[in-house]
Amino acid sequence: MSAFRIVARRATLVSVWLVGASVVTAVTASGQILRGIGRKATDAVERKANRKVDEKIDQAAQKLVDRSFDSVFGAEDTGGGANKDGKSGGASRVFSMLPNAPTEDHYDFDAVFTYEVENLRKGKPSDDKGLIVMHFNSDGKYTGTRIASAQPKKEDGEVFAIFDIKNESMVMLMTSDKDKMSVAYSWKDAGRYAGNAPPPSGGMQTSGTAVNTAPDKQITFSSLGKRPIAGYAAEGYKGENVDGEVEVWVSNDASLSYARMMGASSSMKQMRGVVPGTYPAGMLLEVISTDRKSGDKGRMTIKSIDTKAKVRIDMSEYPRLGKGK
Repeated sequence: MSAFRIVARRATLVSVWLVGASVVTAVTASGQILRGIGRKATDAVERKANRKVDEKIDQAAQKLVDRSFDSVFGAEDTGGGANKDGKSGGASRVFSMLPNAPTEDHYDFDAVFTYEVENLRKGKPSDDKGLIVMHFNSDGKYTGTRIASAQPKKEDGEVFAIFDIKNESMVMLMTSDKDKMSVAYSWKDAGRYAGNAPPPSGGMQTSGTAVNTAPDKQITFSSLGKRPIAGYAAEGYKGENVDGEVEVWVSNDASLSYARMMGASSSMKQMRGVVPGTYPAGMLLEVISTDRKSGDKGRMTIKSIDTKAKVRIDMSEYPRLGKGK
């Protein structure tokens, strides 16, 4: 074989090798690029998915808070109006959102009062019946109220509102399925219930006196006598004004000295229309109210009293929503 042919053959082999190497390199590079694009795309999808999940979680959390707040205080009145009690919906005039509102590490309650509450619309079966379980602390630092519906819905969970006078906070504890969480609000009216501060709306009224409001809204109470309720001596009073009438039974038993603290729960929708803004001094045991115009009735009756309760709420079990880091 001539030297020329040998050189030509080698050149051909080298060319083939270079072409093959180029093809392999190109394929390898393309594979790397594709894998890189794949990883970036996967990361982008994951980030997008995570954002969507976070958005859904935020929306679900907001709905839970809104539903819980509305179940306790009533829906927000976006039309600038007020309910028949003259209070804006959602209790927004009383509480304001404050993510870092202070709370206690735990709350201890030594007395529990369970009331059955029912709103009866004239000519209609009862559709708004439930339990209000009030928790009291003998030191007067805070009070708690658990709302229980007669027909609870799974998605509603359970709501426990703590009126923390010491920290001027209203804390909502929410339990949904197996999850627990909390929201803290600033409570600007807390001072009304601290120490010896006078109660709102002119103070508790006694028989024969009237609430210090407009003349046509004044409620004058007259005695209904005495009778035992839940094992305690109770005194009854009947109050009337242009809106309707109310029958109130209270006890002044020394062991039931929590009357002042009940006012903290007056903004709850379950109590509006049933419990008057002021009533004869004493611990509330029963109320029956009648709206003069509609004929609707409201009833709140004590079902059980435990003055030796030992209930502790550990805030570490209720992660705070919206708390700043």
